[in-house]
Amino acid sequence: YNANNAGRTCAMVRSTEGFTKFEKGTYWGVRAETALWEDVDGTLLGYAVWDNDRTAVKVAEIGAADDALFPTILTALARQAVEKRCEEITVFAPPDDPFAEYAQRFGTEWTIRNPRYSDGMLRIMNQRPLFEKLAPELARRLSGFEGAVPIAIQTDLGAITLTPESGRIALQEGAAVEAQLELSQDKLMQLILGYRSVRDMLNTPDVTVTGDAVPTLQALFPRDTAFMWKPDHF
Repeated sequence: YNANNAGRTCAMVRSTEGFTKFEKGTYWGVRAETALWEDVDGTLLGYAVWDNDRTAVKVAEIGAADDALFPTILTALARQAVEKRCEEITVFAPPDDPFAEYAQRFGTEWTIRNPRYSDGMLRIMNQRPLFEKLAPELARRLSGFEGAVPIAIQTDLGAITLTPESGRIALQEGAAVEAQLELSQDKLMQLILGYRSVRDMLNTPDVTVTGDAVPTLQALFPRDTAFMWKPDHF
């Protein structure tokens, strides 16, 4: 799971101590059923998690060490659908998930909901510690990007300047550079998660940018598919 979701924004980091079993399926109060696939030596190849439901096949999570296991997993799910006499298999997964890409060859219908308020809302509580945690990832995103400039980010929580330095990001309190981005902390979180692009954000009231900030901002905060798997919802 951790290997497959290492680059997935919003995915929870799981440990063997803190995550011992699947407590829920796709919704609260729905118990989960699981299946594991192993090779002859007992090495884990993949797994699937679905709702304990007599009339529907609703998959909360799928993971595999090798995409070659996907036909086996899909066959097991299809057999369930036949036994339950249901016409659809519902998989809760991001559109760019490897299993989702595999399944599309058999015909898929996507439903994506973006509520205006509630659900995916997040808030920044401590701005500097947040960027201290993000600094290695932000530096990775700027690797190979020519022309990166220091950026000052100003929110209602204060200002912090991000300066690219020899493969790392240096942080400094305040806004002392020409390239600046001013926005509220909730909109900054949307940028960090990749929920909205820099282009879209700049077309929003109360968001301002000065200097040559846009190219660096686009490299730091690319549009992405943020996703938390259903069993991790809290």
